[in-house]
Amino acid sequence: MDGTSLFEDLRERFCRALDRGMSARGAARHLEVSASTGVKWAQQRRATGTLSAKPMGGRARRLSLSEMQDRFPPAIRKIAQRIEATGLE
Repeated sequence: MDGTSLFEDLRERFCRALDRGMSARGAARHLEVSASTGVKWAQQRRATGTLSAKPMGGRARRLSLSEMQDRFPPAIRKIAQRIEATGLE
């Protein structure tokens, strides 16, 4: 079993414990996770209806030159166009 499925299984077991009437802190204690984790998971489930993991962070992919230029404000794009027109780099 990989790490992701272990966490998914733990969250599913947590949800089942809540469905059986256990408190968030009680379910957390039963599954040997911190009380604060249990409370946060219960809050997330109430707010979103699911307990799926949030996306992990990481380094953003490198943008191409055209993608970077598309993100520039219009004033910066005009300056870049003037520079390109003069042939300077």
